[in-house]
Amino acid sequence: MGGYVMKLIGTNTSQVLEDVNAKIDDLNKSLPEGLKIEAYYSQAELVGKAIGTVEKALLEGSVLVLVFLYLFLGNIRSTLIVVATLPLSVLFAFIAMRISGLSANLMSLGGLAIGIGMMVDGAVVMIENIFRHLEERSEEKVSVLRLVGESAREVARPIVFAIGIIIIVFLPLFTLQGVEGKLFSPMAYTISFALIGALLLALTLVPVLASLSFKMGGQHKEPKLVLFLNRLYKPVVNTVVKAPKIVMGVAVIAFAGSLLLFPYLGSEFVPTLREGTFQIRSTLPPGASLESAIKYGKRIQSVVDEFPEVTGTYARIGRAEVGGDPESVNVVATLVNLKPLDQWREDVSYEDLQSRIAESLAERVPGLANNLSQPIQLRTDELLSGVQAQLVASIFGDDLDELGRIGKEVAALAKEVPGATDVRAQQSAGKKQIVIRPDREVLAQFGISIDNLMSTVETGIGGKGAGLVFDGVRRFEIFARLQESYRGSIDEIRKLPLRGNSGELRKRIEEQVDMPPGYFVEFGGQFENQERAMARLAIVVPITLALIFLLLFSAFSSLRYAVLIFMNVPFAITGGIVALFVTGLYLSVPAAVGFIAVFGVAVLNGVVMVSYINQLRDEGYEVIEAVKLGAQRRLRPVLMTASVAILGLIPLLLADGIGSNVQRPLATVVVGGLITSTLLTLVVLPSVYQWFASERRDVEV
Repeated sequence: MGGYVMKLIGTNTSQVLEDVNAKIDDLNKSLPEGLKIEAYYSQAELVGKAIGTVEKALLEGSVLVLVFLYLFLGNIRSTLIVVATLPLSVLFAFIAMRISGLSANLMSLGGLAIGIGMMVDGAVVMIENIFRHLEERSEEKVSVLRLVGESAREVARPIVFAIGIIIIVFLPLFTLQGVEGKLFSPMAYTISFALIGALLLALTLVPVLASLSFKMGGQHKEPKLVLFLNRLYKPVVNTVVKAPKIVMGVAVIAFAGSLLLFPYLGSEFVPTLREGTFQIRSTLPPGASLESAIKYGKRIQSVVDEFPEVTGTYARIGRAEVGGDPESVNVVATLVNLKPLDQWREDVSYEDLQSRIAESLAERVPGLANNLSQPIQLRTDELLSGVQAQLVASIFGDDLDELGRIGKEVAALAKEVPGATDVRAQQSAGKKQIVIRPDREVLAQFGISIDNLMSTVETGIGGKGAGLVFDGVRRFEIFARLQESYRGSIDEIRKLPLRGNSGELRKRIEEQVDMPPGYFVEFGGQFENQERAMARLAIVVPITLALIFLLLFSAFSSLRYAVLIFMNVPFAITGGIVALFVTGLYLSVPAAVGFIAVFGVAVLNGVVMVSYINQLRDEGYEVIEAVKLGAQRRLRPVLMTASVAILGLIPLLLADGIGSNVQRPLATVVVGGLITSTLLTLVVLPSVYQWFASERRDVEV
């Protein structure tokens, strides 16, 4: 005997599972000898592994950030000051999550893993500027407190604007609706909470700790790595400022080339989450008996159990009318429990095993319509479109025979589409039915209503609850219906006594399928979610970019500088597209979120570079001199902010645990986008700054 436990909407999954396990332990103590309740499937393992994947990425990313910051700063105290903002920013995010009612899950914690590099950006810019002033003004007779204050004020405004822009770029995620909104809004909330905390810490805690940790007159030399990079970068800057047209031309060609790759990217809603458990839904011909379904279920289990990666199987025949999803006895649902991925054969991947099981079942257990998926994925697909599949073509009309014909033609076309697997038409006919048509005149003669007749037929054939029987603290429902001998044939049913008054595809379908008037096709499933999400982002992202542009204009009070910094956005897109193409990943909603995230960091680097060059010009430097000096002095903070953001995502990029494939497109886009946007900040922006530079005028006071 098997059973299901369903949790209520809004309850905590982990808590429910703990309570259920505790109750099972209590029940096992009271069961007779030889009986035992065991959980054959639980989401607790999936939840634990998914969160574990993100926690591991957070830890590894933090270590990488720590090491890289030390290499750039060359001072353990300044490195620890920056790193100290990480746990405090995360703590700030956790407190905000608790207040807002957000749970710790794959997407919310994934937001922290994605934002780990962004969290330290403000602190990096602040401590780097303080450290640079200590290096350059070590001989001045000025207190550390004053020097730190001057350094902090110098970069406070750019930091506020830059991190504010990063937060704003995540606004589109708050507007997503449906499934995509449920998936990605927790990520947007946690990133925003963490960045707000990081901003407050960068403006308050970092200057305080710096004033307590450093002193004037000490040895504050640039580390060897920075000196080496400056030696490489200086001739590059000196060269590019002399040939802005060539540099800009190469950048534009690179951007145009990436756009040419765009049509070759596949697309999907969200990469399939590897749940660590398979579920096979096998449909027998209509009218199949319970005995036949049991035999097929055992055959399916014997085939699947032969794979060494499988630890056990459980088959369920049909499903009772509970939970809103009853199934008849011609449906066999087989749950397949798997070993941890690190115990699999080296030449077998998660998707390979699915394909091999499907092929083996098709060969050795013919005659079944199999859908090999995963428990949560199957349930989600069914909730989206009523059918347990990722892409559903729903055909509407008023004639079952005509619908069946069109369905077969659509299925045949779908099978020819590259990448389509497990294509089948859902059964809409074929099962024998008994149609009861009441003779109204005869019924009227005996004073019997239609409702009375149909109620008698329903109770006699299908059965109906007739009361409860109590046995101590236990209760049992009485279920009444006629014996098999009185309901097993049409002749017997005719004798029932009655009581009287005393008691891509879309285009090919349009071109090749003959669709009569009144019939039409609608596509649903995850494809519907993808279209809705992309349509929403197509509206909201341009609005967000316009808002970013307005903030840049407000920060610099110049249309020229706003345009100059905004150039980082298209070049961030360049790297993201190329990264998706090279890795073979599809354009999905997580990838779109990655593009949104990279916009913020790209703009931050541009703000840091341009604001400092402008500051040098205010101090009296000519344009070219200010560009050369400003670019060299801002090499370290630009490389640090971009590098820590990239390094923070490397663990997610390389992870292979449960849930990692959902985050991988996002991490891929951010890493690729940051590489190209950083090149633009360090090479293209200094080269073309002279085109956008406004004239400086001396004003006598």
